[in-house]
Amino acid sequence: MLFIQLYEINSAADKIGSAINQENFTERTNAVSESFAKLEKSNHDVFNMLLPMLGAWVGAVVAYYFGSKNLDKAYETFSDVSKSHSDKKILEIINEIVTKHPDSMEIAKVKLNDKLKDVEKSLKEYGNVVVVDDKEKPLGVLYKEDLSDYRLNHISDWQDKKLEEIINTPDELKDSISGKSWTKDGVRNFATLTLQDSVQDAISKLDAIKSKNPDVRGIIMTVNKMIGIVNFSILHER
Repeated sequence: MLFIQLYEINSAADKIGSAINQENFTERTNAVSESFAKLEKSNHDVFNMLLPMLGAWVGAVVAYYFGSKNLDKAYETFSDVSKSHSDKKILEIINEIVTKHPDSMEIAKVKLNDKLKDVEKSLKEYGNVVVVDDKEKPLGVLYKEDLSDYRLNHISDWQDKKLEEIINTPDELKDSISGKSWTKDGVRNFATLTLQDSVQDAISKLDAIKSKNPDVRGIIMTVNKMIGIVNFSILHER
């Protein structure tokens, strides 16, 4: 484009020079006017060719600048919203969790004097049950797999036994969460929670029993009464 423009300028200059040497005033004037007209048209053509390129360049710069800013702003907004939602969940208390999940107040329980065949029936239905004493105090959470392991070593004459019989026998029934054996005092394989505990506190308590184990349960207590049970899945739910 610059070569074209240079050619037109040189051509116009030659014509103007030739026109100046002409004696006829009208012809000289017409020649000069024609040269300037061609030069103006050449300038206009070059400008028209440069304009789209200039526009594209300016557009690219503006889009990059404001696009980057908007993208950064959108990411910051998303991060703020996510953090706000996460913080809100962590600060939520167990009472709110129980309200959202009323089924967490349905606790499957067995007593020490229950027969093993009845305990097994409850385990088949719920997967785990809370063992309680005569005053409904939780002694531990019994899992289906743990009773199944006991059965493997006691193929016959076990169904009519009472739960307290095998619990009172040292090393007879082993807990898979704590790795310890059940005793007459139970086994510490659950976290004790209150309705006023935050979700963050509840998660920390469950972690203290066995970190990140989805089978760990948190038993919600008011005074000495058991009113609900939760696990990691409910506490981490968004």
